[in-house]
Amino acid sequence: KEVYLNPQFRYSGATAEGDSRLRSQALPFSAIGLEVVDSNNDGRNEIFLLDDRKVYAYSFSGGQAKQLGEFSFPMTSQCLSIRSVPRASGLAWIIVNTVDATGVPLASVLTFDGSSFREVMSNIKYYLNVANLPPSYQPVIIGQEAQPPRLFKDGVSEMIPQGNTLVASRRVALPSDANVFNFTYLPAGRGERDAEKLVVLSKEEQLRTYSSKLARLAQSSERYSGSAVGLEIDPSMPGLGRETVTMA
Repeated sequence: KEVYLNPQFRYSGATAEGDSRLRSQALPFSAIGLEVVDSNNDGRNEIFLLDDRKVYAYSFSGGQAKQLGEFSFPMTSQCLSIRSVPRASGLAWIIVNTVDATGVPLASVLTFDGSSFREVMSNIKYYLNVANLPPSYQPVIIGQEAQPPRLFKDGVSEMIPQGNTLVASRRVALPSDANVFNFTYLPAGRGERDAEKLVVLSKEEQLRTYSSKLARLAQSSERYSGSAVGLEIDPSMPGLGRETVTMA
């Protein structure tokens, strides 16, 4: 019996000649984001793919991805990222960040019941993300406001439901170079040297580590970047040009 590292991929080509390649199932669009979550608590994961203006839901069985549904955003929107929050009771929340034609963030919260999407919250004027925050390290929705012509307003907050939207709650303690997209926590290990740490991707695309008290510990010499999706910002005085910043 043949065993593959990933059932979506098969080797193709003449391996003896050194020109083999990995191929996956073809899709009719270019995905800019992916999230895997059990969206309807049936014990099976769904795959959610994001393109410029749509979210697609897929199931995976028998070595093939089968499309289950899709959700379209307005033509004036540009999708940025997709995240998910499992919920013990009810459908998982699928969080999609978009910006309108003027660059204003408008996030939405969707649910998927296995066959169709439903938009439960829309036009949330925050950039949203999901982070595993200490001490419980459970997924929490966090958000940050925009501040044109800059990208972010200072401060990342936990977001809580209020009616049909999300509102800012407790502020998350972070260093000045952190934003809603570029950090993650590393839980503490068993030894004193394995204390809880915070990792931030800097503007220079280098990884920085901080202690639990936000003391800077180290910085990588290598550069890392995880997305080709960018937003235009104006880091200088008016009239002196714009700069594109990629999303972490």
